[in-house]
Amino acid sequence: MTDFDLFHFYRFLLAVLVASYALVRLVLFLARWRDLGVGDPRGLGLLKRYVLLQLIRVRLWRFAGEGLVIGLLLALLITLITLHAT
Repeated sequence: MTDFDLFHFYRFLLAVLVASYALVRLVLFLARWRDLGVGDPRGLGLLKRYVLLQLIRVRLWRFAGEGLVIGLLLALLITLITLHAT
């Protein structure tokens, strides 16, 4: 029989529950956002199109430095977790 660790099972179950909750919330948010401009006054539809246009026009190279820092911190976190687990 394999060695059963209650803590690892708890972490796995918690990760599954949190990921499922986040996915459901994201899908519901996207569904509400999609339906925002339908049947509403002209102003809300115009606001929705404006926000989408601004998101499309974002220059990603401006955030490259921040992304690099986040990537390095994530690599450090993964390294520390790996070293802690061994």
